[in-house]
Amino acid sequence: MRDWVREKILGPLLKPFWRTWETLWSILIYARLGGGKEAASPQLTFESDEWKRQHDECSGTIRRLLLTIIGFSVFCVVTLGKPDVDLLGVGTPIKLPFAGVDVTFLSFLFAGPVFLMVLFTYLHIFVGYWLALNRVSEQSRLPFLFNLDIAFAKHVSYLVFYWLVPGVLFGFVWKALPQPSAPFLVFFACTGTVVSVLLQIRRHPEFRWWEKLCRWTFLGLLLFFAPNIVKEGPRIRPLQLFKAQLQEKDLRGFQMRYAYLVEANLGKANLLEADLREANLSRASLHGANLSRAENLTREQIKEALPNEATKLLDDLTEQAEPSAEP
Repeated sequence: MRDWVREKILGPLLKPFWRTWETLWSILIYARLGGGKEAASPQLTFESDEWKRQHDECSGTIRRLLLTIIGFSVFCVVTLGKPDVDLLGVGTPIKLPFAGVDVTFLSFLFAGPVFLMVLFTYLHIFVGYWLALNRVSEQSRLPFLFNLDIAFAKHVSYLVFYWLVPGVLFGFVWKALPQPSAPFLVFFACTGTVVSVLLQIRRHPEFRWWEKLCRWTFLGLLLFFAPNIVKEGPRIRPLQLFKAQLQEKDLRGFQMRYAYLVEANLGKANLLEADLREANLSRASLHGANLSRAENLTREQIKEALPNEATKLLDDLTEQAEPSAEP
């Protein structure tokens, strides 16, 4: 009975996963994820037909992954162009492509980078093997852009392989800078960029010394300024909420430091413990808003806004916000 279950049920179910594992294992062993000089080891030698079959399969997989990455990157860039009011959980849900599920904009700020990094990792496993195959033979190849021996095609492929995903990841960072989730996204984007640059250096031994120096310098500057980007995020890119309709919204505990709330409608909004340090509240409607425990709110900000008798304020508003205690 046990043999029958293994042969008739578990065998067909596990066979696709076993083939995928064999493919990835051969790639990890022979291409070594880097595709450097040593990637084309003596073990990676094939007959002409076998080489072409493997090269065609690898090229087809890379092509499909590139199209997926490009399509999802375009979707991410368009979605990140939504107004900042969505960062407060006010906007409509987003339907994720390929999955068909609805998520909030804040959830998309986490799901998008994770999915991009999974695709990026999967792509470069096959790119490493593809480079190793290219060093073994130069037979005719499928006419995909990255297979063409033309300078323009090589430059475009290089940009898509190594810089598209890091660029989109930093687009997520820019959008999320005013939010507490920014440190996670900065770390994620920096990790992806470091991996991309290290792969470039490893896979291209033909780089001249100054080309390698530029990449190492770029990495050093990125890692040096990353902590400051996290610390000064809301000041570098404050929330843009001009004329935002936030009436009756629950905004408890939201980070709204330096937010541009000119002429925003905050009527009956709950702003308990919301951080409003140096937020611009000029002509913002505060009718019935609950600001009784709002943090870093000053009398000067209230004078510029439009409260009424129903607005709940702190009894001891200061003339200016206390100096930040952040390190």
